[in-house]
Amino acid sequence: MERVMETCLTFTQDGVVYALPVSAVESVVEKPLVTKLPGRGAVKGVFNLRGAPVALGDLREVLGGRDADLGRPGAVIVLNFPLPGGFRARFGAFADGVDEVTELESEAVNEGLAGSGGSRAVSAVAKRGDGFAVMVDPVALAVELGVDVIAGA
Repeated sequence: MERVMETCLTFTQDGVVYALPVSAVESVVEKPLVTKLPGRGAVKGVFNLRGAPVALGDLREVLGGRDADLGRPGAVIVLNFPLPGGFRARFGAFADGVDEVTELESEAVNEGLAGSGGSRAVSAVAKRGDGFAVMVDPVALAVELGVDVIAGA
């Protein structure tokens, strides 16, 4: 299997360490005031970031398969990256906590492990200190949250 070295932002969700490529991360913000959205979709609300509305999804639901809970403590990872067709995805991902920016060498997971926990956004694993970090594909995360249809040019 091919190994890839990448600069990543690590974060925790339900006691598991995950990582996103820094190239997809715009910023990390303290939990903002969120306007909750009705319905049962993965996008749970919107918040104002520097005068622009940003869709918010709860990683607890997407990665852990548990009910969303925007009332718990945590941080929002604001992602902003290109999508096919000249569009960009910009959305917030609510996590239990954010750890650090670090270099990780990842290895793609096989089809049996990809999507463990019910998420197709899990793409690889990386050695991190004494343990591992689960790599998250930001495009697959956008699709799972449904923010690809919210993305603008």
